[in-house]
Amino acid sequence: MGVAGVIMGMVIVVERLVPQLRFPEVWNYLFVIAGIIMGMIAVPIHHYIRAYLDRMLLSQRQREDSAQQASDAILRTLDANELLEFLSGMVWNTLRPTQVSVFMKDGGSDSFVLRSCLTAADNGGGQHLPEQLPGAHILLQAASGSHHLLHRDEVFRFHSLDEAQQVARAMEELDTELLAPLVWEDELVGMVCIGGRVSEEIYEAEDLDILRNIMPQVSLALRNAQLYAEMARMKEYSETILREMESGVIVVDADEEVVMYNPAAQRILGIPREQIVGHTLVGLPENIANCLHKALNNSRMRSGYRFEIEKDDGEIVPVACSTSAWGGATDAREGAVAVISDLTMAHELEQERQRAEHLALIRVLSAGMAHEIRNPMVAIRTFAELLPRRWDDPEFRSDFLVTAQQEIERIDQLLSQLLMLSKPAAAATDTVDINGVCEGVVRAMSARAESEQIRLHADLNLVDGQPIGDESRLHQALTNLVANALDAEPEGGEVKVSTTQMVDADGETWVVIRVYNAGSYIPPGHTEQIFEPFYSDKPGGTGLGLAICQSIIQEHNGSISMRSAPDSGTEFVVQLPLETDVDSTDSGEE
Repeated sequence: MGVAGVIMGMVIVVERLVPQLRFPEVWNYLFVIAGIIMGMIAVPIHHYIRAYLDRMLLSQRQREDSAQQASDAILRTLDANELLEFLSGMVWNTLRPTQVSVFMKDGGSDSFVLRSCLTAADNGGGQHLPEQLPGAHILLQAASGSHHLLHRDEVFRFHSLDEAQQVARAMEELDTELLAPLVWEDELVGMVCIGGRVSEEIYEAEDLDILRNIMPQVSLALRNAQLYAEMARMKEYSETILREMESGVIVVDADEEVVMYNPAAQRILGIPREQIVGHTLVGLPENIANCLHKALNNSRMRSGYRFEIEKDDGEIVPVACSTSAWGGATDAREGAVAVISDLTMAHELEQERQRAEHLALIRVLSAGMAHEIRNPMVAIRTFAELLPRRWDDPEFRSDFLVTAQQEIERIDQLLSQLLMLSKPAAAATDTVDINGVCEGVVRAMSARAESEQIRLHADLNLVDGQPIGDESRLHQALTNLVANALDAEPEGGEVKVSTTQMVDADGETWVVIRVYNAGSYIPPGHTEQIFEPFYSDKPGGTGLGLAICQSIIQEHNGSISMRSAPDSGTEFVVQLPLETDVDSTDSGEE
């Protein structure tokens, strides 16, 4: 009505301004009717245009809000399967396509597996999609080559005719209108196939922009999900190892608070987990607490701790302990770990081994003693059998007495050496001046060396510290080594006694004593036998000298070895631990 009134007013105004214009009466009515009709049409048109504009603006806002929410949700998702399902749902709800399918690369091959699929099949439409695409599939090649969103209408613009026809045919077979690659570090890891819209409308530029913006975020989220899954698997793997391993593991942080205590440690120490985890080192046995405390103050890995732990029920458990510390970027100590092992079974096996070795040694000693005693006894017996018939022969009686005395002395010497070999070592806590012992050995053997025209000399270096033990027994062991060297060295040769100091890989300090003679050679086949009782290649030798020497060195927690070569001679090497400042923790080390 408003429009009709406007038209009538315009007609009246025109007639008055231009008098010569006179409209017939019928035209006036026609103008009025036209105005009425236009007024009736303008109202719905106005509402339609306004609703269309509101819908367009609202749709744009909704798309922007949806895209932002999708981006936030994608970056928060750490499960790959959940992420792919969310991606398919987001594309489905935003674009309303006929289908959305996601193919992801199979880690064990070059093929791509269908991991998520939404189609219009629920409404009676859609088509069957393959469960797997080979790596040489034309769409995978196209996605890998472009790394950009691919629209079916643009295929012929960016590819050769033959390739474009193959790509377009493959997209049609998979009901794909849009192909969105998922790329990480220039490698194709997945592909999203999006069908045409159900409404058959074309995709707008805003829709394509959403896909272009969201796909890199999906690729990043997939990589994060993969890393998270790998970390979760490694964490589960590590926890399984710690849970199932036989050795106890105790981890403390820089504040000496226990943060890890595996079941094996609980079994070995007999202390419940709730009394240890979250508490300081005070709750641990003193020896283990001292080991961890030292590890926090020293980054070097330390092994070889040996001590006994008494449980609450009174059971004594022998354990071995190794510790190590780790630090951050500033080399500050962030924590330490102690690995403890129950040595109960090892001690039992060691006792069994020692018993077996003891029995074997008894057999060797029995055979050796029978052989060494039988020879002088045979000589004495022979003279004794002849004595009644030749008693009146003064020369025979004289020979009998001399022979009997020599053989009895030989038996006595053999028994003395056997007693020395089998004699248990007394606990010695005295420090030994090892250079003084070496000087005494060289001085005592110098007369013999001079008589045999062999040059015997010492090359002794300053040693920081002293071994703990029995000076007289060490003197005897070194005397045996020097005596053997003099026996093996030809006239005009050389025997040298030297000392040096060394630090091993565990930081332990040792004194190394070498007895060297240049003119002898021991074949490799005899290397393992020379320390066995009654093994000797010297005429009249009992074969107990090196066995006694080895026994004495082992009493002092040392070791003895031998090196020999045809051109360079033979060298016996003795290593003895030097006394250092130790605390209660170290006093149990072996």
